[in-house]
Amino acid sequence: YDNWISRNHAQAFLKNDQIILRDLGSRNGTFLDGQRITGEVSAQPGQIFRVGRTIFVIGQAPLDRAAEIQRQHAVPSSIDAWSWCMIEAWGEVAPIARSECSILLLGETGTGKTQLAKQLHLVSHRFEGPFTSHNCAAIPATLEESTLFGVIGGSATGVNQKKGLLQLAEKGTLFLDELSELSLSAQGKLLDAFDTTDPSYLPVGGTKRLKTSCRLISATNRSIQSLVKENTMRADLVSRLAADQVTVPPLRQRREDLLAIFYKFLGTEYLAENKAPVPSAEVAEAMLLAGWPGNVRGLGSLAAKVKAGRALSTELVRRHGERGAFISADGEAF
Repeated sequence: YDNWISRNHAQAFLKNDQIILRDLGSRNGTFLDGQRITGEVSAQPGQIFRVGRTIFVIGQAPLDRAAEIQRQHAVPSSIDAWSWCMIEAWGEVAPIARSECSILLLGETGTGKTQLAKQLHLVSHRFEGPFTSHNCAAIPATLEESTLFGVIGGSATGVNQKKGLLQLAEKGTLFLDELSELSLSAQGKLLDAFDTTDPSYLPVGGTKRLKTSCRLISATNRSIQSLVKENTMRADLVSRLAADQVTVPPLRQRREDLLAIFYKFLGTEYLAENKAPVPSAEVAEAMLLAGWPGNVRGLGSLAAKVKAGRALSTELVRRHGERGAFISADGEAF
């Protein structure tokens, strides 16, 4: 019960296919994206509508299409997908999740591409195999081949044997984030490793090619067209990987999901101890309206500060949701 809502507070209705909001002279006001409205205004899907202390996200989903996706490809519970854009993204990639096709994930830094790749692995027939993840930006240029393909060593050469990422991911899924950070030479060898007719690779120092027995999921936060144009990514590799691709939407487009993701970051143990803060209407509104340049990582950083004892305030929200504070790359999660 919200005693801040007047008996006749506001109306929301369709007029000539436009969403119309009308304040009915309420005592505590009707707000659209944080601004108090008077009279009648038009609104757009995704905007935030507040009456009293109750907040609504104006829907963007064609409900029949969203229901169809859920029936055919139920979104995993680990992916908080109340927003249409996230349901749609899962609907695009789920039909090929159980195939052997390579998948390319696109989207801004921190949107949760690693977590989506994990879910694709878990619903594939390779779910019992390993999920091996690596950020290509963290591989020194001189170690690209040995990191990817391993090293054949021995006493004769004095070089230690080393398993590469492809071997570590055997019978499972290899996820390569920021794929465009690999050199063109390494990209060419990776192209051979996932050749459609004879997928195999040659370890450093080896004389016998090894059969590739993992599936590849890759990701980048940059424009594919720009990467190819700048000659930082091979067009033939893109054509092989980008045949099946999906864009993970930024957090600012997933307002319906935001609070659920925030509480998930706080964790079940924290919630069980009844420490979970209930945001005031102003704080919740600030969270929903923030630009979140750090995306899900920024929200994770906010949750970490709250768990450490910081009060959940509009200023703390703005610091993380507008100024781009975020946790480390390995903290990416839905």
